[in-house]
Amino acid sequence: MGKRESIRLLIIGKIPPPIGGVTVHVKRLLESLSNDKSLNFCYINTNDFKITQLLKELWNSKIVHVHLSNPFILLSIIVVLRLSFKKSIFTYHGDVGRFSYLINLLEVISIKIANYPIFVNLESYQKSCYLNKNSQIITPFIPPMFTKKLNPELSISIKEKKTEHKFIFCTNAYNISYDKHGVEIYQILSLVKIFNNIPHLLLIVSDPTGANKRNLQENNVALNNNILIIDEEHDFNSIIDLADCVIRYTSTDGDSLSIKEALYKSKNVIASNVVSRPAGTILVNFNLSELQHAIINFVPYQQNIIVENGFVQIKHLYQTIIDEINGS
Repeated sequence: MGKRESIRLLIIGKIPPPIGGVTVHVKRLLESLSNDKSLNFCYINTNDFKITQLLKELWNSKIVHVHLSNPFILLSIIVVLRLSFKKSIFTYHGDVGRFSYLINLLEVISIKIANYPIFVNLESYQKSCYLNKNSQIITPFIPPMFTKKLNPELSISIKEKKTEHKFIFCTNAYNISYDKHGVEIYQILSLVKIFNNIPHLLLIVSDPTGANKRNLQENNVALNNNILIIDEEHDFNSIIDLADCVIRYTSTDGDSLSIKEALYKSKNVIASNVVSRPAGTILVNFNLSELQHAIINFVPYQQNIIVENGFVQIKHLYQTIIDEINGS
């Protein structure tokens, strides 16, 4: 490899647990880099690290790719990188401007001073282009190398339920989250209320934390036989494999990994149109009546959607920066 091997790349972020779009993306990025073997990289897991380790790796690396949601820590790292003449990349996995004024201001500064900010949806990219001419839009979707099977008892249970219901719908939410308006982002409580009135359709809710199940109990919302909440560790891809349709009815979003997973597997998707969604998605306004109508009138249809592999674009960006550093 010659010169390329001398350019050290550092990835900073979390991998599962917890399971979520960002942690899964980072995990798959690392797996793809390991499998590719053409780049010299290392990794800091922000779930478990020492500050001395971080400083050492920052010193030894010329390119740093950050995946952090805390805007203060993100900005701090980017400032350090600029002062030490390192190339900084950060992937913004959410929707730009979704926080309070102060936090949004920290985001704006991070976007302006980072070498290459990456955004995962068109709206955020368009907002940020005037702040930084090197802004990129890259899908966070990287195909899984394998899908972990469900435990046998759960798999049998779902397959039995499948024979009793017309269609299987699924959705996922890791824990309970609220947007800046105090609205539940993943709308699990609302979905359960809808499906409680549609007994011939099955809803599977994937939440390994069990937080949504507890929330339903605290709100005295019953779970009818056509609703199954999976509150143990599992691979959501294994649920998508069994489903007819994935629901992504969120109040805000970045670029949903679960939508890309579903389309990659040629599954149908119903999603709120709060951000741009991929071609092939059945869009509804953030309105429960519209959502219920789409669910009740759902008819599966065959589609062959080409879902981009974000690793291809990310690797190209890395190589572009390496060439820039090497002066080639």
